[in-house]
Amino acid sequence: MSRSLRATIAREKEEKMGVNEVFRASELNSGRNWRNVLTDFAAMSGILAGFSITFVVLILGGSVGDSLLFPQYVEFKVTYGHIAVLFLGISAALFVTAAQFFLLSREFDVYDIPERYREVLKHRYGRTEGEWERFEKESDSKCHKYESSGRNLYNKAVFMIWIGVGSAIWSYNWLVALGVTVLGIVLEFWQTYGQK
Repeated sequence: MSRSLRATIAREKEEKMGVNEVFRASELNSGRNWRNVLTDFAAMSGILAGFSITFVVLILGGSVGDSLLFPQYVEFKVTYGHIAVLFLGISAALFVTAAQFFLLSREFDVYDIPERYREVLKHRYGRTEGEWERFEKESDSKCHKYESSGRNLYNKAVFMIWIGVGSAIWSYNWLVALGVTVLGIVLEFWQTYGQK
Protein backbone atom coordinates (compact mmCIF):
# COMPACT_ATOMS: atom_id res chain seq x y z
CA MET A 1 0.00 0.00 0.00
CA SER A 2 1.49 3.31 -1.03
CA ARG A 3 2.15 6.11 1.42
CA SER A 4 -0.37 8.45 -0.23
CA LEU A 5 -3.09 5.78 -0.12
CA ARG A 6 -2.43 5.18 3.58
CA ALA A 7 -2.58 8.93 4.23
CA THR A 8 -5.90 9.18 2.37
CA ILE A 9 -7.37 6.27 4.35
CA ALA A 10 -6.16 7.78 7.62
CA ARG A 11 -7.72 11.16 6.74
CA GLU A 12 -11.04 9.52 5.86
CA LYS A 13 -10.95 7.60 9.14
CA GLU A 14 -10.24 10.80 11.11
CA GLU A 15 -13.11 12.61 9.37
CA LYS A 16 -15.50 9.88 10.53
CA MET A 17 -14.21 10.04 14.11
CA GLY A 18 -14.71 12.89 16.58
CA VAL A 19 -11.77 15.02 17.74
CA ASN A 20 -11.48 13.23 21.10
CA GLU A 21 -11.60 9.81 19.43
CA VAL A 22 -8.81 10.81 17.03
CA PHE A 23 -6.68 12.00 19.95
CA ARG A 24 -7.31 8.79 21.90
CA ALA A 25 -6.53 6.62 18.86
CA SER A 26 -3.26 8.44 18.16
CA GLU A 27 -2.37 8.34 21.85
CA LEU A 28 -2.86 4.57 21.93
CA ASN A 29 -0.88 4.01 18.75
CA SER A 30 2.08 6.05 19.91
CA GLY A 31 1.98 5.08 23.58
CA ARG A 32 4.08 7.62 25.42
CA ASN A 33 5.95 8.43 22.21
CA TRP A 34 8.88 6.39 23.52
CA ARG A 35 9.71 4.68 20.26
CA ASN A 36 13.06 6.40 19.87
CA VAL A 37 13.37 8.21 23.18
CA LEU A 38 14.41 5.18 25.24
CA THR A 39 17.11 4.26 22.74
CA ASP A 40 18.27 7.88 22.65
CA PHE A 41 18.52 8.00 26.45
CA ALA A 42 20.49 4.75 26.45
CA ALA A 43 22.87 6.14 23.81
CA MET A 44 23.32 9.42 25.70
CA SER A 45 24.03 7.50 28.90
CA GLY A 46 26.75 5.57 27.12
CA ILE A 47 28.29 8.72 25.66
CA LEU A 48 28.29 10.51 29.01
CA ALA A 49 29.73 7.43 30.74
CA GLY A 50 32.53 7.52 28.16
CA PHE A 51 33.05 11.22 28.86
CA SER A 52 33.30 10.53 32.60
CA ILE A 53 35.78 7.71 32.13
CA THR A 54 37.88 9.78 29.69
CA PHE A 55 37.93 12.68 32.13
CA VAL A 56 39.06 10.32 34.92
CA VAL A 57 41.95 9.11 32.73
CA LEU A 58 42.95 12.71 31.95
CA ILE A 59 42.88 13.63 35.63
CA LEU A 60 44.96 10.63 36.64
CA GLY A 61 47.53 11.49 33.98
CA GLY A 62 47.57 15.22 34.72
CA SER A 63 48.61 17.57 37.45
CA VAL A 64 45.18 17.90 39.07
CA GLY A 65 45.99 14.97 41.33
CA ASP A 66 49.01 16.83 42.78
CA SER A 67 47.15 19.68 44.48
CA LEU A 68 46.28 18.86 48.07
CA LEU A 69 42.87 19.31 49.60
CA PHE A 70 44.16 18.74 53.15
CA PRO A 71 47.51 19.85 54.58
CA GLN A 72 50.45 17.48 54.11
CA TYR A 73 50.81 16.67 57.80
CA VAL A 74 47.63 14.61 57.65
CA GLU A 75 48.42 10.86 57.47
CA PHE A 76 46.51 10.33 54.23
CA LYS A 77 46.63 12.72 51.31
CA VAL A 78 43.36 13.65 49.61
CA THR A 79 43.70 15.75 46.48
CA TYR A 80 41.17 17.54 44.31
CA GLY A 81 42.01 14.97 41.66
CA HIS A 82 40.93 12.19 44.04
CA ILE A 83 37.61 13.93 44.65
CA ALA A 84 37.09 14.52 40.91
CA VAL A 85 37.92 10.88 40.09
CA LEU A 86 35.53 9.68 42.80
CA PHE A 87 32.55 11.68 41.54
CA LEU A 88 33.28 11.09 37.86
CA GLY A 89 33.69 7.37 38.53
CA ILE A 90 30.34 7.30 40.32
CA SER A 91 28.73 9.18 37.43
CA ALA A 92 30.15 6.68 34.91
CA ALA A 93 28.71 3.77 36.91
CA LEU A 94 25.33 5.51 37.18
CA PHE A 95 25.26 6.27 33.44
CA VAL A 96 26.05 2.67 32.50
CA THR A 97 23.33 1.39 34.84
CA ALA A 98 20.85 3.98 33.51
CA ALA A 99 21.55 2.82 29.95
CA GLN A 100 20.82 -0.76 31.00
CA PHE A 101 17.52 0.30 32.58
CA PHE A 102 16.51 2.22 29.43
CA LEU A 103 17.27 -0.76 27.23
CA LEU A 104 15.42 -3.10 29.61
CA SER A 105 12.37 -0.84 29.62
CA ARG A 106 12.38 -0.93 25.82
CA GLU A 107 11.80 -4.71 26.00
CA PHE A 108 8.48 -4.08 27.73
CA ASP A 109 7.32 -1.23 25.47
CA VAL A 110 4.17 -2.82 24.02
CA TYR A 111 3.27 0.42 22.27
CA ASP A 112 6.29 -0.03 20.03
CA ILE A 113 4.75 -3.18 18.53
CA PRO A 114 3.10 -2.36 15.18
CA GLU A 115 -0.62 -3.15 15.04
CA ARG A 116 -0.24 -5.95 12.49
CA TYR A 117 2.23 -7.77 14.74
CA ARG A 118 0.06 -7.17 17.77
CA GLU A 119 -2.79 -9.04 16.09
CA VAL A 120 -0.45 -11.89 15.12
CA LEU A 121 0.80 -12.16 18.71
CA LYS A 122 -2.74 -12.21 20.09
CA HIS A 123 -3.77 -15.04 17.79
CA ARG A 124 -0.53 -16.99 17.93
CA TYR A 125 -0.53 -17.24 21.70
CA GLY A 126 -4.30 -17.64 21.90
CA ARG A 127 -4.89 -14.69 24.16
CA THR A 128 -8.34 -13.35 24.69
CA GLU A 129 -8.93 -9.61 24.61
CA GLY A 130 -8.95 -9.50 28.44
CA GLU A 131 -5.72 -11.48 28.70
CA TRP A 132 -4.08 -9.25 26.14
CA GLU A 133 -5.16 -6.11 27.99
CA ARG A 134 -3.78 -7.54 31.24
CA PHE A 135 -0.52 -8.41 29.43
CA GLU A 136 -0.31 -4.85 28.02
CA LYS A 137 -0.90 -3.31 31.46
CA GLU A 138 1.74 -5.51 33.10
CA SER A 139 4.25 -4.78 30.35
CA ASP A 140 3.47 -1.06 30.45
CA SER A 141 3.95 -1.06 34.22
CA LYS A 142 7.37 -2.75 33.89
CA CYS A 143 8.35 -0.40 31.07
CA HIS A 144 7.45 2.63 33.16
CA LYS A 145 9.24 1.22 36.23
CA TYR A 146 12.51 0.59 34.38
CA GLU A 147 12.31 3.88 32.47
CA SER A 148 11.76 5.75 35.74
CA SER A 149 14.71 3.97 37.39
CA GLY A 150 16.92 4.78 34.42
CA ARG A 151 15.83 8.41 34.41
CA ASN A 152 16.54 8.76 38.17
CA LEU A 153 20.03 7.28 37.79
CA TYR A 154 20.68 9.41 34.70
CA ASN A 155 19.76 12.61 36.57
CA LYS A 156 21.90 11.67 39.59
CA ALA A 157 24.82 10.91 37.27
CA VAL A 158 24.61 14.38 35.72
CA PHE A 159 24.80 15.91 39.21
CA MET A 160 27.89 13.78 39.92
CA ILE A 161 29.55 14.97 36.70
CA TRP A 162 29.17 18.60 37.73
CA ILE A 163 30.67 17.92 41.16
CA GLY A 164 33.53 15.99 39.55
CA VAL A 165 34.22 18.71 36.98
CA GLY A 166 34.11 21.36 39.72
CA SER A 167 36.61 19.37 41.81
CA ALA A 168 38.97 19.09 38.85
CA ILE A 169 38.81 22.84 38.18
CA TRP A 170 39.06 23.84 41.87
CA SER A 171 42.84 23.52 42.16
CA TYR A 172 43.30 25.89 39.20
CA ASN A 173 40.72 28.52 40.11
CA TRP A 174 38.22 28.00 42.91
CA LEU A 175 36.00 30.87 41.75
CA VAL A 176 35.60 29.47 38.22
CA ALA A 177 35.07 25.98 39.65
CA LEU A 178 32.35 27.24 41.98
CA GLY A 179 30.63 29.16 39.17
CA VAL A 180 30.70 26.22 36.75
CA THR A 181 29.54 23.71 39.36
CA VAL A 182 26.74 25.86 40.75
CA LEU A 183 25.51 26.80 37.28
CA GLY A 184 25.55 23.16 36.12
CA ILE A 185 23.77 21.88 39.23
CA VAL A 186 21.16 24.66 39.18
CA LEU A 187 20.38 24.06 35.49
CA GLU A 188 20.19 20.29 36.01
CA PHE A 189 17.99 20.76 39.07
CA TRP A 190 15.69 23.07 37.09
CA GLN A 191 15.52 20.66 34.16
CA THR A 192 14.95 17.63 36.39
CA TYR A 193 12.52 18.95 38.98
CA GLY A 194 11.31 22.33 37.73
CA GLN A 195 9.64 21.12 34.52
CA LYS A 196 7.01 18.91 36.17
